[in-house]
Amino acid sequence: MANLIPFAFNGTPTVSRGLSSKSNQMYCLNLRTVPCADPRNACCRQGLDKVEWWSRDVCRGAVKAVYLDGVKLDQQWAANATFKIPNLNITRASIPARGRTVCLELIATSACPTLATFCSKGARGICTYALFSDDKSCCPIGNFEAISSRRRR
Repeated sequence: MANLIPFAFNGTPTVSRGLSSKSNQMYCLNLRTVPCADPRNACCRQGLDKVEWWSRDVCRGAVKAVYLDGVKLDQQWAANATFKIPNLNITRASIPARGRTVCLELIATSACPTLATFCSKGARGICTYALFSDDKSCCPIGNFEAISSRRRR
């Protein structure tokens, strides 16, 4: 599948127990490189700066932690119930063939303990995200499956 920037998430996350609490759910996606629609486009030559998820206002505080390959990352909430993973600074060359793992740990006792409740379209089985290029001029939108907890790794 061609894209504006050379990054995308796989379609279905894996689920495991949280790192900070075994009652939490950890949802992990594989971040991989993909072919660009037009390799000559400046967007194709940029790195990945941030990821944003469309969530719901009631879900603020539902995220315990975010990890990239097991390393805890900064997380933020923006206006309009947008959950962000900023300052990634990922280059295409830094993504191995197997991809990199981005995980979101949701607090079991929160209002949004699963992707189905966390994502704005989760009740319809969809999570929507945007991947932003280094200069934030390219931000393609993608979807992945908003599973609850049936897929364990």
